[in-house]
Parts: sequence; C-alpha cells; structure tokens
Amino acid sequence: MQTLNDYEIIEKLGSGSYGDVMLAKQKENGQLVAIKTLEKRLLIKEKKQYQVFIEKEVLTQVKHPGLINLIASFQSSSQIYLVLEFVEGGDFANFLKINKNISQQNIVFYSAEIVSILEQLHSHGIAHRDVKPENIMVANNLHIKMIDFGTANFFDERGLPESVRDKLNELREVSQQDERFMDEIDQYQQKHKATFVGTAEYVSPELLEDDVCGPQADLWALGCIIYKMFTGITPFCDQTEYLVFQKVRACQYQKNNKIPQEAMDLISKLLVRDPLSRLGGGLPNSKNTYRELKSHPFFKEINWDQLWSRKGPDDVQIHLKKQSQKQELQLKKQSSALKPEVVLTGLVNKKTGWMIYKLRNMILYDYEIPKLEYFDPNTGMKKGQIILDKNVIIELLKGQFNIDVPNKKKYYFKECEHPAQLWVDKIKDIMKKRLNYE
Repeated sequence: MQTLNDYEIIEKLGSGSYGDVMLAKQKENGQLVAIKTLEKRLLIKEKKQYQVFIEKEVLTQVKHPGLINLIASFQSSSQIYLVLEFVEGGDFANFLKINKNISQQNIVFYSAEIVSILEQLHSHGIAHRDVKPENIMVANNLHIKMIDFGTANFFDERGLPESVRDKLNELREVSQQDERFMDEIDQYQQKHKATFVGTAEYVSPELLEDDVCGPQADLWALGCIIYKMFTGITPFCDQTEYLVFQKVRACQYQKNNKIPQEAMDLISKLLVRDPLSRLGGGLPNSKNTYRELKSHPFFKEINWDQLWSRKGPDDVQIHLKKQSQKQELQLKKQSSALKPEVVLTGLVNKKTGWMIYKLRNMILYDYEIPKLEYFDPNTGMKKGQIILDKNVIIELLKGQFNIDVPNKKKYYFKECEHPAQLWVDKIKDIMKKRLNYE
C-alpha cells in the first residue's frame, strides 16, 4: 500500500474547496504526477464522501485514452490522496488562447475527441456535468484528456461496470446504520436532480432550472465549445452572469459568419432546449444516439476507429512564450480558486419601500467571503449586493426570508422562483463552509 512518503513533493499547484493539488515525483521511478489531496473532515462536514467515491470509481473503472489516468489512491487518518498523471501541455482554454486562428480541420479533430470521450462516459451511465475547456487538458502528443470528475454523477447504474455496482451495494449495506451517509446517497440518487454545477457559459437550461439532469447536459457544453473554437467567444456570453443565464434559458444565441454551414448545423442541433432532442441525446435504441451524432457531415473526414492512434495536429502550439508548465498550472489553479462559484440563482421579490416589493434576479456566490448579488430582471442591471460575513443574521419566515447586516441594513425577500427555505439553507451552508457560521 502506497503512502505519501513514496512521493517527493515539488510544489503546490493550487487549492480547492476540500484540499490541495500538488506536483510530485515518484521516488521509485522519477515520474511526475499530480496529487489531489482531500481533507476527510471537510468532506464529512459538507457530506461529499459519496462524490469522492464517484470521482475515484470513474477514473478507476472507465478506461479511455481521453480520460486522465488515476495512478494510485490511498489515505491517511485525515486525508484522501488521488495520484493522477501529470499532463504537461496545459488546459484547452489556454490552448485556444495560444491558437486563436485554429483551423477548421483541427476544430473537427478536437470536437471528435470530445465526442469520443463523452460517448465512453455516457455508455457507462456517467455524466460529467462540468464539461468546459478548463477541464480538458492537452497532452504533449496534442491529443486531449478530460479531467475533474468532482461533479460527475451516475445517471444509469445499469451502464456501470459490475465492480462499481457491487461497491455501491456494499456501501449501502455497510452504511445502513449511518443515517447521515444513507441520507446523502438517497438524496444524490433521487432522480439525479440537477444542482447548479459548472460554468455559466457552458451550463445547460435544465441545470439552471433544477430539472432532471442527464448526459445531455454534456452535449450542450459540446455545442458551446465548438462555437467558441470557431469564434473565440461562447454562444451565450454577456456582461453579467444573470444575462448569460437568461440567454441560456431562452436558448438565445447569434449565428456567426465565422462558423461554416455544416458546423452551424451541428451546433444548432446540440444547443436545443429539450435535452432528449439534442443530437446524440436520445434514449437508447432511439434514432438519436451517438451513431447519429458521429454521422453528422461535420465529422465526415473523421475515422473514428483511428482517432486516438493518429498523430495529433502539427500546426498548433501548446506553450505560450517561455512560461513553464508549472507556472501555467499554478496560475490556472490560483485563478480558479479566486473565481466565485454560483450556488443558486432565481427570482425573488425584494422589499424596496413600505409595502413595496420589486422583482429581482438574485445570485448566491460561493467565495472566500460569500455574497449575494441582485439584478433588475428586465435590464440585467446590477442593483446591489450583500456581503455575507459572519455577523450577518438570516431569518426564515413563512414564504419569506430576511438578511440582517448589523449596523448597516436589513433586507427583506419574498419567495418567488425558489422556496424561501431553499435560499436560507443554501446561504447558511455556504456561510458554514467559509466562515464556520452557526
């Protein structure tokens, strides 16, 4: 059984919500690896044990050249360690910045590789749920690898390897006396309800609207990525996340003359509001599966059987200037850690005067110090924000909730799109996580 002593830690690459990512070298053979550490205390506190199991099992059981390789996993009394292959070419977001004028031939190639990866995941009943350029790495051979399965889910256990199903059943049996853990599993499995995960510009309508979430959310993200490869922007980009969300909900995007007709046709068949109508997103044995997606004219030059054995493109670059890969990864991890994450968004009625309430779209952000921002739903203009420090008092009443910022202001909200209870629970969860709020 391996331990951390089998590795020489070189440097810290970044920090996440539950631990750090470190660049390390195996003492036995000198191989560079990335070690993801997860604090058990935080996982238990946030009830994320089951999610770690999913990430580990996805990487262990589902093999594909386009998935990051899990080399080893082990634990100590306080930590869980995932030892991952170190991919030196940087992430796909940086790759697209370097290769701003990427050719259509290469766009087709990388789109096909993403399709191949998603087909493998979905055939095993796994949805990634956070497909975006930042979660795709470019290897030195210029093929890609998908990473970060921290928000993945099992949407169909029948597609899982038998060993994973056995492990799930074992967890259920062993954990029957642990009511909290069983509640977590039950809640997680219940219809695979969509919790907001992912990045605003790649997130699908069903994830925003708390609907049932399946693999079709990944196909929506694929459409967004193809659009970005041709234009340099995402189809739903706008000045604020609120406006992005509004466009996503309405499936409102502009055709761009930089996108060839066949590519635009594919994008329009992926960015469809009804998940089952997205190309490749139909039910098994329907006439809308991966067979139809891979047969689209956009992919007519792709030999799917030789996709991963062929040589990668020779007219692209993976290094910008002379910045070391370590520096690139460190900057990526730092910027990722500093970027606020959207936890909940929805319409509320905010009190603006005596017996006067106005409709506002409110967004709850998970950040070092959490915050709420609210916008005019008609113009998208930001109307204010509430910094949620440890002195803030949250009050839940029937159909409404209040936020008291001592010595400053008290805010009054009536429920509209989401129950008041949900807002209060989400706000308190984030404050507990970041501020040890009680």
